[in-house]
Amino acid sequence: MFCDKVLLQPALASDTRFATNSLRVASREALPAVIVQAFADVTAEAVIARLDAAQIANAIVNDMLGLWLHPQLAARGRWARVVTPADTVPALLPSQAHR
Repeated sequence: MFCDKVLLQPALASDTRFATNSLRVASREALPAVIVQAFADVTAEAVIARLDAAQIANAIVNDMLGLWLHPQLAARGRWARVVTPADTVPALLPSQAHR
C-alpha cells in the first residue's frame, strides 16, 4: 500500500532488495534515498493526502507552536500549568498521567 499509494512506485513492493528482512537490512541505506527522492517535489499536504487515501495513520507537527496548539493534546487534557521561578508555564503530562 505504501509503495503503491504513497510513493507512487508500485514496483518497489516487489523490489528484490527489500524482499526479506535480511535483504532489507542489507539494503537499509538504499530505502531512505528512494523515499526522499519520491517526496522531493511533493508538498507535506500531498504526502498527508496520500497517506490518508492509503489509510495509513499519520500526523504532522510543523514546529513547537504547532505542538503547543495541537487540539488533540488539549482535548485529552495533556497540559498542566507548572510554577517555575521565572513564571507559570505549560507542561506536557506524560502519557500515563492522563489515563
